[in-house]
Amino acid sequence: MKQVNENILKHLKNYPFNNVDILLGQGEILSLADHALEDKISHRKRGGYCFEHNKFFKEDLRKAGYESQYALGRVIYGNNDADNPKTHLVNIVTINDQKYLADVGFGPYNPSVLVPLNGVEVGAHNNTTYRVVLCERGYYRLELKKEEGFFSLYQFELNNYTEADLRLSNFYANTHPDSKFVNSFVISIFANDGVKFMSNDMFSHINNGVRVDEKIESAERLYLLLVEVFKISISAFEAKVLFEIIQKFVRGDK
Repeated sequence: MKQVNENILKHLKNYPFNNVDILLGQGEILSLADHALEDKISHRKRGGYCFEHNKFFKEDLRKAGYESQYALGRVIYGNNDADNPKTHLVNIVTINDQKYLADVGFGPYNPSVLVPLNGVEVGAHNNTTYRVVLCERGYYRLELKKEEGFFSLYQFELNNYTEADLRLSNFYANTHPDSKFVNSFVISIFANDGVKFMSNDMFSHINNGVRVDEKIESAERLYLLLVEVFKISISAFEAKVLFEIIQKFVRGDK
């Protein structure tokens, strides 16, 4: 269990969560083939989003000798009745007959440790606390502890998901106009001094509950952050194109 927790945090610190290639690809569907994920995440240093990260990490779990299964989650962010599509992929790991949530693809609010599916609270990176609770409707819900209480992040069920289910959800997340990965820019990475992330043109750094924001106003500054902070392998030209896309989101252009 300690080994898996170390691998989760190592992954979060080395491989950024982002939708850069969805935005630059203009409708091209990201491949979930094992060789493509190995090439993109490990070799080309482009990071990825939940389907890429957690499918890639499932192979790491297998190599380490851990049994795991997929689960598709519904991101709800505090609205437990939200009717959102299941567009978040996670892994469920079984260790000593106990099931745990293992997620490396949820951005800045990603739990950096295994979270047991029994309601027990666990401490994580950057002084955060998480739990997974079983709800009346039969699904599980990941919650983040805040000053005012626990905040719902996403919910999932332990069904028998196949590669076809993943391809369908991946297609929606890549192409649907309501997908946050199509209509906004997101990127994040964990660091020794907290979590760093961007939402459109706002760069944020949270360290032990203290948040500092910076509005990104040039393609040059964006390029510097992508390369030096988020460890993305990207050209200055790509960063310029990405900056122009972000500006359209900020202006609300269609």
